[in-house]
Amino acid sequence: FDTIPTIITPLYRTLMTSQRDTRKRGSKTTVGMVRLGWARCYGRGQRKQKAAIFLMIGIICTLAATRRYGRGSSSSTSNSSSKNSDMELFIFRSLMDTYPAVSDPSSSRDNGGIPLDQIAIYPAAHTDDNVPSIADGVQEARAALSFMKSDDGNNTTATVISAKVLLNDVDNTKLKPPIPNFSGTAYTQNLLKERGIVENVELIPGWHDTYNGMNSLNELEKLILHCRDKGVRALVIVSTPYHIPRSFLSGLSVASRLYPELLVYAKAAQPREPGYCVAHR
Repeated sequence: FDTIPTIITPLYRTLMTSQRDTRKRGSKTTVGMVRLGWARCYGRGQRKQKAAIFLMIGIICTLAATRRYGRGSSSSTSNSSSKNSDMELFIFRSLMDTYPAVSDPSSSRDNGGIPLDQIAIYPAAHTDDNVPSIADGVQEARAALSFMKSDDGNNTTATVISAKVLLNDVDNTKLKPPIPNFSGTAYTQNLLKERGIVENVELIPGWHDTYNGMNSLNELEKLILHCRDKGVRALVIVSTPYHIPRSFLSGLSVASRLYPELLVYAKAAQPREPGYCVAHR
């Protein structure tokens, strides 16, 4: 999955242009991707699984190109095209979303960005084998959402200002039933500390007063209600590449019901080393 952004980005630019031959060029690009995938995977270990990934990407992109640019302009097809465009945007954002625009705390000029104290990063809850990847993703997001602010106006001393990290405070031993291979929030917090993420990490209290078990829906409900209560305006959800579409879609869905003003972003963490097996509850 770490090759997907590199391959899809040129195609994304192709699909988003408005030139007449976009559909043809998109189809040609898709064919090239499928050939590239088979050439890279043929004769190697697990070639069927890898080739299937490239073929899946090719099929998705072909459908996206033909559906976006291959229909008329009637009202019914316009609605359908709009839905297809939304799906395309969701796929691309899940894999390679941007970060929220941030206002510079050292500047008096308004650039339309969001203050860092109103931006939060959330590592999705995962079984222990996935947590190192997610902790790395949080570290990347935290570095991107940081500013150096001068303490004396002369830049001789400075303070790093970063977006906060939110964690649902969950103890697996108190869940009914407990989740196998899941150490709860404490393990995630320890891995964040190992990566130097100690300051501005906030535990969301009261999980076990509200829920017995844990799933993506109640996880995001608890998180987004907390964001609403604390005035968080932008939320970056970090999860593994295979799980980020579910986490991102859950976040968008819950925010639309509970806190429509919240801006939700996706951060796909880097996958583990090749051949490493993981599981998800």
